[in-house]
Amino acid sequence: MRKHLVILLALVMVLGFHSGAFADDNDKFNVDGFYIDQDERMSYKPLVKHIITNDTVTAAETGMLILVNSSTTPARLTLPSAQAGLIYTVVDGTGGGFIIKPASGDILNILTLDTNDEIQSPDNAGDSMTVIATGDTIWYVMDYGGTFVDGAQ
Repeated sequence: MRKHLVILLALVMVLGFHSGAFADDNDKFNVDGFYIDQDERMSYKPLVKHIITNDTVTAAETGMLILVNSSTTPARLTLPSAQAGLIYTVVDGTGGGFIIKPASGDILNILTLDTNDEIQSPDNAGDSMTVIATGDTIWYVMDYGGTFVDGAQ
């Protein structure tokens, strides 16, 4: 009898967890930006981080779209220490500009930047840049749109 009760309890738990994963009424199941709707169609929407002042991103935030909403002075975004595979896309949403600064000792490989140099978007709404780390000290620019200048310190 006890064995049947345990099996019945396990079955109820499994069915209960399964039915909670796919919600009714057009709700979506979301894991790290991947969505599955009630018709089991999968789509992707990047996770977005909004910043208005200086910020330091973490390795855990890799893959995020970072939307800069600084309306007065450029917001400085400091990257974490480079680790192969980390990737970030930064977009100027309001025209306040942004600065991308690699971690101390890292290089952002665009233009003629040296170790610890920065790259700046000077106040142009819509400017964007995607950077990816390919090793322990180097960030490469995969894609960019807009005007950027060397923001050397």
